[in-house]
Amino acid sequence: MAGRKPIKIDLTLVEKYAAMGMNNAQIAECLGICRDTLYRRKNVLSEFSDALSRGRAKGVQIVSTKLMEQISSGNFQAMKFYLEAKGGWTTTPVIRACDLDIQNMTADQIRVMLADTLR
Repeated sequence: MAGRKPIKIDLTLVEKYAAMGMNNAQIAECLGICRDTLYRRKNVLSEFSDALSRGRAKGVQIVSTKLMEQISSGNFQAMKFYLEAKGGWTTTPVIRACDLDIQNMTADQIRVMLADTLR
């Protein structure tokens, strides 16, 4: 009794799907294989895991290039996104601790103080 015939998987498709941002389950579905087969190949064959890594890196490179093009053209939203994602910037107000005795303040006084602080 012979074993199952090995499934031939096109590594260029693996790389292409990974570059498109697909997760492993989606890649397996597109290849017509089960997730277990994908994980087995990924863990056993370095060419397979390399194709996934290369594809994911290419996807990031493509998106990064487009983002930088948008930044260079003056797109404020792209600039803001980049600074928040990579530069550590935040648009969330930060309230620093101070020596206020809020225990003796009313809720309305605290609201007014916060509103003034956030302006």
